[in-house]
Amino acid sequence: MKYLLKLSLSTRIIIGALLGIFIGVFFGESVAWLAIVGNGFIKLLQMTILPYIVVSLILGIGSLSFKNARSLAWKGGILLCVFWGVALAVIMVMPVIFPTMESGAFFSASSVMPQNSVDYLSTYIPANPFNALSSSTIPAVVLFCLCIGIAMISMDKEKEPLLHILRLCSTALTKVAHFVVSLTPFGVFAIAAAAAGTMTVEEFGRLQVYFVTFIGSALLLAVVIYPFLTSMLTPFKYRDIVNLSKDALVTAFATGNLFVILPIITENSKSLFKEYNCGDEETESLMDVIIPIYFNFPDSGKLMSLLFVMFGAWFIGSPMPVSNYPEFIFAGFFSFFGGVDMALPYLLDSFHIPRDLFQLYMVAGIINGRFGTLLAAMDLIAFTLICTGSLIGLVKFRLKRIMIYSSLMLVISIGVMLLLRLTLSYTFKNDYKDNKILENMVIREQAPAKVFKKLQSIGMIKEIMSKTPTLSRIMSRKLIRIGYNPDAIPFSYFNDQGDLVGYDIAMAHHLARQLECKLEFYPVKYKDVNKQLDSGNIDIAMSGLNVSISELTKVDFTRPYMTLTMAFVVKSYDKEKFESQAALQENKKLIIATTWNRSIMPMIKQYLPNAKLKLIKNNQDFFSGKVKADALIISAEAGSAWTLKYPSYSVAIPKPLLYKTEAAYAIAKNNPDLLIFLSQWLALAKLNGVMTEKYNYWILGIDPYNKKPRWCIKNDVLKW
Repeated sequence: MKYLLKLSLSTRIIIGALLGIFIGVFFGESVAWLAIVGNGFIKLLQMTILPYIVVSLILGIGSLSFKNARSLAWKGGILLCVFWGVALAVIMVMPVIFPTMESGAFFSASSVMPQNSVDYLSTYIPANPFNALSSSTIPAVVLFCLCIGIAMISMDKEKEPLLHILRLCSTALTKVAHFVVSLTPFGVFAIAAAAAGTMTVEEFGRLQVYFVTFIGSALLLAVVIYPFLTSMLTPFKYRDIVNLSKDALVTAFATGNLFVILPIITENSKSLFKEYNCGDEETESLMDVIIPIYFNFPDSGKLMSLLFVMFGAWFIGSPMPVSNYPEFIFAGFFSFFGGVDMALPYLLDSFHIPRDLFQLYMVAGIINGRFGTLLAAMDLIAFTLICTGSLIGLVKFRLKRIMIYSSLMLVISIGVMLLLRLTLSYTFKNDYKDNKILENMVIREQAPAKVFKKLQSIGMIKEIMSKTPTLSRIMSRKLIRIGYNPDAIPFSYFNDQGDLVGYDIAMAHHLARQLECKLEFYPVKYKDVNKQLDSGNIDIAMSGLNVSISELTKVDFTRPYMTLTMAFVVKSYDKEKFESQAALQENKKLIIATTWNRSIMPMIKQYLPNAKLKLIKNNQDFFSGKVKADALIISAEAGSAWTLKYPSYSVAIPKPLLYKTEAAYAIAKNNPDLLIFLSQWLALAKLNGVMTEKYNYWILGIDPYNKKPRWCIKNDVLKW
């Protein structure tokens, strides 16, 4: 124990992290409870941060002269733009190392949801400063403190008693923070153990491209570009900058929290200036202001999360085109003033990337979040040193020094990118298997059923002539006849084992189990649904049928169970062309295929008056190339499933939306008992979560039954 206490804090933190990883890998999910300890430690670290920001900002600005305040605003603003420009340049260049990949994805509700807007006024203007403090709205708190500090600049000697109290508070808060930081090895142990024990190998493998790109970019900026930039403009040597930042970077990496190292950065930066004989009370006051102010602007670690949006576009098989970069940079940069958790879902929606991918970001944050915080710490250190040096006259532009460091940064950056590209080409295998997902999906809870692949005339004349209500006939024979469309993925189709499966087929089995009936399934074309219902060959048609005005005159529909959004399925490289109505209307040679009923064709024609519409027998004809067309009109829910089978295609949802409709089940006219029964049955299925469970599985591709236990040494190696 004495030996451990003699080690540096960063060394003890690394030991705690490694020990935590070992414990997590050894015991697996049984140590997940340690996340509570880790979260408690993080909250303890955060305890002093908001008071520290308030005290240090008011104290630092209140101690400034008008001259220094003007210099800080001017020089700090220019430097801020330089740091943002460097970080954004790296982010925009890094996607070139993404390997080529075929990919498809299940439907995501985010693709059709309205975009969220960020309330910048509430975020940055504290109408109620006390509410901003209680809700930890940091930008609003900073603005309030800036106003108080600026007001104190002109108060001369009247402000000294308050400044003295603020100095005492700052000292006390710093001591508390240092004590809590000394507990970091224990907190890091708990965090690392919980993360290593719960993150699966599959999750890590799926995100390897993002991991490699993010970590490589973060380390390039933190270890090379920012230290070199600081050494290029100030008298500080690279070695001194590394020694200064070592403890802060390790602590930031271990905790994943930039809050907790603000006092460490402040004290270590002051120490470095003293080593170079340029640290005085004025210099320290400047740093007390610069660090809290810059902390509240988007730093490089936060901006690096923009890589996830570009990764997400690549991940779904639709890489972001360069033409979208200006809009992406502008929207991304300003949205990050509102926080990453708010910005990323907004950006994913804005660029038509499934919002569900944000869950992957949260998983990746277990590792990447640490590197992002490490980068943010180095960003803050470099900015503090350069900005403070500029204000006290230490920054000098020496051409020879600038040329040498700039050349080194360029050469190393290119080398790092080549190394990352080589690493991904070696480790990433484009072994596309998602086309097997649909084929392997099954219905777990089944009723006794027979499936017919050809329509048969059952001839239930006697039943029909008896005028017995359909519901009564179903209950008396204990048999439900269902009409299905074998081409209606993911509502009804045949899997790889030859079984009839899908969302509606699963619901049919659920209905039969509740009624204690058997099932018979008969293939039915959409145009023949009303004939087969009227003849008594089928009792219910269930295959993602959309409610239309023309069909309402022929059949009765139950209450809708799903909203469908019309979209285009196109070749992935054409996706961008089909996301704007204006762009589509300019194309005079569009050929659009559709299997939907003719009643919606006038609506399509109104939306795209110059397009040629081609009615096809089934969706497969489009994907196989049997029918030549530029796009297939289909619901986004169904189209997303088809892209799993054919990953070279993507779903394009135009803006404004083309058309929305409802999916429902169809029955023959004049069957009020069955209609009321099915509608109430659907209401109960929704209330009890049955519809949600099946929607998650068949439409969203979420499989709650297929979660494998986390691999660990204790269970899988030692068999304890």
